[in-house]
Amino acid sequence: MKRIWKVFVVVCLWTVVLAAQPAGAQSLSNGVYYETKKVDGRHFEQMSINLDKPYTTVDMLVPSPINSLHTVSSIAKSSTREQYHVVGAMNASFFHFNNGLPGYLLVKDGKIAHLGSVSSNRNDFMHTPAAFGVKANGEAQIAPYELTPTIHYKGQSYAMKNYNKERSDDDSVLYTSSWAYTHTRTNQFGIEVVVSTPRSVEQNVVLGERVKGQITGIRPYGQKTSAAIPTNGRGFVISVHGKEIPQFVRAMQKGEEVELSYTVDERWQDANFMLATGPLLVQNGRPHLTIDTTSDRAKQVTDRSAVGVTADGKRVMFVTVGRQNGGKGMSLPQFANYLSKLGLAQAINLDGGGSTTMVHRPVGNKYPDKSSRPGSERRVHAALAAVSTAPYGEPKYAKLEQAQQGAIAVGSSVGYRASAMMDEYLNVLPQQTATATPIEVRGGVGEIRDNQFVATKAGKGSVVVEYGGVRQEVPVEVVNPTALKFSSNELTLAPGKTVALTADFTMPSGKPVIVNNATIEMNVPAELGTWENGRFTAATTEGVGEITAKFGTVQKKLKVTVTNTPQLVGSFESTNGLVFRAANATGKLTANTKQHAYDRQGSVQLDYQFTKNETTSAAYIDWQSGYPMQGNFEAVGVAIYGNGGNHWVRGQVKDANGKIHSIDFTEPKGLNWHGWKRVKATLPSTIAQPAVLESIYVVETDGANKKNGSVRFDELILYPSASETLPRTWSSSAVSMTVPANKVFNVRFTQPMDMAVLTDAKYTYIENREGMRYPVRLTKQDDRTVGVQATTALPAGEYSLVITAAVTNAKGKPMKDDHVLYFKVNS
Repeated sequence: MKRIWKVFVVVCLWTVVLAAQPAGAQSLSNGVYYETKKVDGRHFEQMSINLDKPYTTVDMLVPSPINSLHTVSSIAKSSTREQYHVVGAMNASFFHFNNGLPGYLLVKDGKIAHLGSVSSNRNDFMHTPAAFGVKANGEAQIAPYELTPTIHYKGQSYAMKNYNKERSDDDSVLYTSSWAYTHTRTNQFGIEVVVSTPRSVEQNVVLGERVKGQITGIRPYGQKTSAAIPTNGRGFVISVHGKEIPQFVRAMQKGEEVELSYTVDERWQDANFMLATGPLLVQNGRPHLTIDTTSDRAKQVTDRSAVGVTADGKRVMFVTVGRQNGGKGMSLPQFANYLSKLGLAQAINLDGGGSTTMVHRPVGNKYPDKSSRPGSERRVHAALAAVSTAPYGEPKYAKLEQAQQGAIAVGSSVGYRASAMMDEYLNVLPQQTATATPIEVRGGVGEIRDNQFVATKAGKGSVVVEYGGVRQEVPVEVVNPTALKFSSNELTLAPGKTVALTADFTMPSGKPVIVNNATIEMNVPAELGTWENGRFTAATTEGVGEITAKFGTVQKKLKVTVTNTPQLVGSFESTNGLVFRAANATGKLTANTKQHAYDRQGSVQLDYQFTKNETTSAAYIDWQSGYPMQGNFEAVGVAIYGNGGNHWVRGQVKDANGKIHSIDFTEPKGLNWHGWKRVKATLPSTIAQPAVLESIYVVETDGANKKNGSVRFDELILYPSASETLPRTWSSSAVSMTVPANKVFNVRFTQPMDMAVLTDAKYTYIENREGMRYPVRLTKQDDRTVGVQATTALPAGEYSLVITAAVTNAKGKPMKDDHVLYFKVNS
């Protein structure tokens, strides 16, 4: 039997209205509403979630690994799946920029995702430990919490008073690596026991579970040096003072077994999740802050984020105030006053400033990709999400639209579809589109042929379209195009290679123009190559020419270079358009104009500190918008100033189909040289081109080789043929001497040098214009002079001799820059 669906059709702008929708708010799902407000020059975003509605809940989204950072929109998108539709999200609690770890306690499904710390300082956000979460009965709550670490030793148990905060008199504190310091920083009037564990005591610990460890150190009473805290969460310190020193702690000995467990107070037991943050802003419906309101943190006027709940725990509200669109921020007291007027019984502060972000799922979209900070979202640690857990239902809403968006060129055609088909919970169904039927053209701009609208005359009109028994008018615009645009600005490729190439029209407003392929004429000189079905294939011989795309009287030319010669397309003179990113690491990206660059101008410097654990660490240079490689290339090259760190240099490219590929500039542990060196990464032979270079990064997978360091980058080169080389860019005027092929260079320094380092050949090299290095031998002449000679006679050509800045003087201090000498060898 044929099934008949009753479908409500919405044209162009969504205007779906659900029951109990607040005035001016947009429905995101059943019981979830989003709105923006401008109040007193401030821009607010608010999301209301009614937990009393079926299939509606709030959840905490935690990344894996725990220290990875992502934008709120990407967290929301990656978390969305069937019967778990993230319809809105906002940034969550605070995190550490240096290592990506959350600052405070996170518990999910009865398991500690991260322990974090608290504070005894009234100026700190977590002076009063408090959290937001959803209880097992589905109700939300904001309340203080008590997390109790308990020590188990020889059949005895001892509940510690605090964790990861300053120890006071008659106190007991558990310290882990979430503490901000490497040592406990306590005074000598107490006892501290150091326990090492084979697994983390900060992450993936089930509440009530006992983690076994072994005593590896004891700081006795009176010792001034405080105890060192085991790193990477693998251990803890028991720190006790005064009346809180139990007898069995005094009896503990090295090598003995100790166990640790955690419990939370009754109100948080069995919670689906709890997210510790602060300070509390609203309590019992009134502004009541748990931070010193005269402190700089409280008084600062900046972007703010908060979550609030009603007294019955059945309604949750996400709220942000931001300075985007010319708005102003708020102090914490101002924010608390605003929140109290929204009818919230409790509200708590979240991370703010540049982290403040809210995203929502526009009606008809599958993912919450509409951001309050489009194009500038900060990567954050975690997110709070409004979630629809509804199973897919029958179609209830659909959007009638052109099958291809844009104005339509005279002579071209377009079909129609019912898109973004949704069920009653506004979840986009797997069957996302269906063909709709055009019935009638109004406005005299075209006609219907074979279920297509065919444009015949420039102007604006509409097409009556039918789907599911409902007819609606869809606006249409017909134009005579005035400007053509190629998919690439120019093309470079090796003889015989093929690359995707299309031409499109745009209007002055930037709106796309639909032009059927058959109506575009592509003129390609035979000596340059051929074009067919959107792909250009270069001729078998090198040459330069132009491809002309033509539509009526409108035409556009594209320069094409067919060559095997490598193309120097970039020089890292500044960090403009580049951003730093790290995984399980910290660092920064800066411009370096003071030290010797490969092209003798400037370079960018990537400083990194790899976190010392078994998880892979990486430091990235990301192109904010990607670097378009316009053509077909076999390899990408870059000059790298190595530090001998034995790391791995990789890159990421996005192909013409949007697929991400990893490429290798070195082998694993291949960053093993000092000084400048050109390297190249071969692109996969099957990659769809033209591609976009997304990032270059230094990565370490070996936990034993987690080092801190700096590397520099210069010269971006694209290789139409990977076997070709590109000569160096120094000018002949830089060549200061002509020498015989076996010349010994006596290099004299202004101070005594460490000759053991200076005569180590790994720090000195001779290089020709093609980037080829020649091994050298070094001989001490005196404490300031070294002789440098190539181990074999040099062929005729121009060279540079480089003694890298890694060599040190007699006091162990490295040079400020490389020593470089350019010279020539005659035949």
